[in-house]
Amino acid sequence: MKATTLCHAALMKEYVQITYLCPLDCAGDIPRIKTANATIKVFSEAELNVLLNSPEHQRQSGFKAAETNRLSQFWFCRIKARSGNILFFFAMLPDHVPDPKIL
Repeated sequence: MKATTLCHAALMKEYVQITYLCPLDCAGDIPRIKTANATIKVFSEAELNVLLNSPEHQRQSGFKAAETNRLSQFWFCRIKARSGNILFFFAMLPDHVPDPKIL
């Protein structure tokens, strides 16, 4: 029952939260910054595990766990973006489908 409730809630969402993570290894000496939707800092191993090794990622085909203990030494910029109407993503066709009529 819990799985059904979670699936229903996910499908009824009108937006999706997208997180972009950009390494700043060649950025030089930069200050730590936090705004409403962006953060520049050295993330801890635990924070990177949440971002990169989440159960959602682990369910994806070809998943390989990120070495967050090594990555936690570097500066990153994290940007959180909110994308409108998630139903749009369900209407997009995969690039490898040559003829949409076959779907």
